[in-house]
Amino acid sequence: MMTTIPTPVIERSAAIHARPTAHLLPIIIGLAVLYVPSLYDLFTGIWSSDEQMHGSIVLGRSQDSLLFEISSAT
Repeated sequence: MMTTIPTPVIERSAAIHARPTAHLLPIIIGLAVLYVPSLYDLFTGIWSSDEQMHGSIVLGRSQDSLLFEISSAT
């Protein structure tokens, strides 16, 4: 015996799968609001001096290592 799925359920399901990251948009915007001003201050402030210029390199390498560990754990 075969059951049929109502059409609105199929359309809603297709709409959800069309934009799978739409529910992450508020989180992405919130993180951008938090991080962009901080990074701007660091790049135009302390990291622009010769003595502290390596700070951005350390930040980038630590993010690379963290992302590699997360991706290899899954």
